[in-house]
Amino acid sequence: MAQAPSTDGVHLVAPFGSRGLFVLDLDGHVLWSKQLGEMETLAGFGEGSTPALHDGLVVVQWDEEGPSFLAAFDVRTGEERWRRARETDSSWGSPVVATVDGRAQVVVTGSDVTRAYDLATGEPVWSCGGMSKNPVNSAVIAGDLAYVTNAYKGDLIQALGLSGAKGTLEAG
Repeated sequence: MAQAPSTDGVHLVAPFGSRGLFVLDLDGHVLWSKQLGEMETLAGFGEGSTPALHDGLVVVQWDEEGPSFLAAFDVRTGEERWRRARETDSSWGSPVVATVDGRAQVVVTGSDVTRAYDLATGEPVWSCGGMSKNPVNSAVIAGDLAYVTNAYKGDLIQALGLSGAKGTLEAG
């Protein structure tokens, strides 16, 4: 699995997993960095989630065999805005931001479940079961739908309606 950098045209977010998260200007100067811990992934498969960059926030999905979390940092200062514990094992998907009913949500896959969190607060918005263990996918957002797939120890294809979604969603 490979992590990839993200940019908003002003900042370059460079994730290096257990070696840290770095934010640089486009001239290559490090503006800030964070050590997020030592990730322990299933069978040493590596670290592969790419942070999302939206509305001045860097969102990091840290799913591992130890304590997993989703966290948002101010892209300018590195200040942690929020952090939410996640009950999931290793996964390698990346967070995706969708604007739903006028508010930004972070949609993340994980072992057993797909979840959405409010981008501004980190509060959970909805969840939907059905994922198998060890997902490597990220949701794809098209219009009012989030498409989620997984093919490890079973096949899954879901199209989840986003407008008005709250709480536990039933997969159909």
